[in-house]
Amino acid sequence: MAYTWIDIANEEIASSVRNKLNGAGAQIPQLQSQITQNKAMVDILYNTSIDTATGVADTNFVGYPYMVKIPVAGVETNVIPIVIPRRDQCQYFYHAAHSNHGYIQVWLSSNALGTLVISTILLIKEA
Repeated sequence: MAYTWIDIANEEIASSVRNKLNGAGAQIPQLQSQITQNKAMVDILYNTSIDTATGVADTNFVGYPYMVKIPVAGVETNVIPIVIPRRDQCQYFYHAAHSNHGYIQVWLSSNALGTLVISTILLIKEA
């Protein structure tokens, strides 16, 4: 992508601007490649329902004595899960989640809440 400038009074300024624009254009393929790589490192799940009755007793986090495993194909221990519950259900979830082979773990304040919905789960692969 080359730019040509004409009718600019100061040729030195025009040349400087042209060189910077051409340099920026040369970086586009590299930036596109980086975007593709970054997309491969993130997966997003929407509206994941969990049955709190499947929660098992767990003593890892005070105030959140039940752990639920959410099956997620392809998840390994190198994935950082970020769980974003529905706004009206946030208080039931511990603020951290963990990944394991084929599932993520979340901790709940009760296992008698029925079905809860996690609005968004971001799965970020460690580099």
